[in-house]
Amino acid sequence: MTGIDLSGLDALDGRFKKALQERPTLRRHMHEEVSAAIQEELRQSIGRSGIIERDRKLRGWQARYVGSRGGYAAVRPIGQADGGGTGSNSAGAITNYLESGHKVRPSKASATAGRKLRKSRARQQHVSGYGFYAETRNHAQRIALDAANSYADAFAERLGD
Repeated sequence: MTGIDLSGLDALDGRFKKALQERPTLRRHMHEEVSAAIQEELRQSIGRSGIIERDRKLRGWQARYVGSRGGYAAVRPIGQADGGGTGSNSAGAITNYLESGHKVRPSKASATAGRKLRKSRARQQHVSGYGFYAETRNHAQRIALDAANSYADAFAERLGD
């Protein structure tokens, strides 16, 4: 009776264990790369949108986030913890107004005189948004897919032959 040589399986098992231990780090790194690429794409989109007055400030308000365990990547306006404030004049609210558009402010009326204090400058009921997040969303899928392919290649390298 002959014996079976299991040394190759032990080596393969060792590579699998090592690759699985490195996987969370690889995944976090992938999401950090994705968030950086999407943030840069968003900043370029803001520049192309035609916003001039608030362009630099708006770009600075867009921060990248990666999940605490490296499970997701996001780019969104800074929140209260990051100095973005809360309420209708916060970084997130202003970003939303510029992205989605907003209603035109009505003219003020005097409660006592029953007349308007100032003539409305509004020629339309709604201001159109710039759509820089929507434009970025179109490119984000390609960015994420490229990063996922790189992640899969790096993981496959860890497994070896």
